[in-house]
Amino acid sequence: MRRIHSPEGERTAAWPAPPTDRDTSRAEAAELVRQAQELIASGGDETQWVWRLRVASGADQQRIASWDQDIAFLTEQLSRRASHQLVLPPGPSASALMELHRDPDGFATRLLRRMPRQPSRSARLGERFHD
Repeated sequence: MRRIHSPEGERTAAWPAPPTDRDTSRAEAAELVRQAQELIASGGDETQWVWRLRVASGADQQRIASWDQDIAFLTEQLSRRASHQLVLPPGPSASALMELHRDPDGFATRLLRRMPRQPSRSARLGERFHD
């Protein structure tokens, strides 16, 4: 206890002041940051640390898992684009083979990043021929 002199008179108060909930939360957060720094510096798996401490809610965990899937997909796409080693799909169409011959780089780009295309007259004619 500590005596405090004020215009109203002498008072006593606890000193140092007892920690508040905010002080306790701040100290816990600081300890989590220290643990995370140590884990990252050691090269450990931080994802297991996050789940073990239950820092993330179930909804957050699902969101993070979907981000992990997106990252894995984008990383795979980037590595495929950088390597330029593509596997032709089984049974390529005649149009695809002609495009491969005409523009190999463009064909590879379209194969890596498939987008719907408007049917061409030649494609419709080929479908009718083979039906």
